Amino acid sequence: MDGPYFNPDSDLGITGGVEHLWRIYRHYERSFHQRVRVSGGYYKQQGYGSSYTMGIECAFIIELDNRFNITYGAGRDRNVYDGKPERSNHAFVSMNWRF
Repeated sequence: MDGPYFNPDSDLGITGGVEHLWRIYRHYERSFHQRVRVSGGYYKQQGYGSSYTMGIECAFIIELDNRFNITYGAGRDRNVYDGKPERSNHAFVSMNWRF
C-alpha cells in the first residue's frame, strides 16, 4: 500500500540499548538526576539491504517531591529509510504530576 509516509512492504528491525541513571543531588524528597541512554540495532528492508541504527540521549530529571517531576533532554538518532541513512536530533520536556 502506498502512502505519503514511510511504509515498506517488508522489513525487520532489531534494537537494544542500555540506560544509566545517576542521582546528582538529594535533599529529603527533592532530587536531581541525569539519565544517559545509548541504543544500537540492525534494520533490513526488502529490496534495499541492511544497515545499522543507533541513538544517544541525555536527560535531566528534577523531582520536587514524590508526586511531581520535570524531565528535559536531547538526543541524536540514526535510522534508515529506503536504504538511505538519516540522522535526526530531538529535544523534549515533560512534566509528571501524580494526584
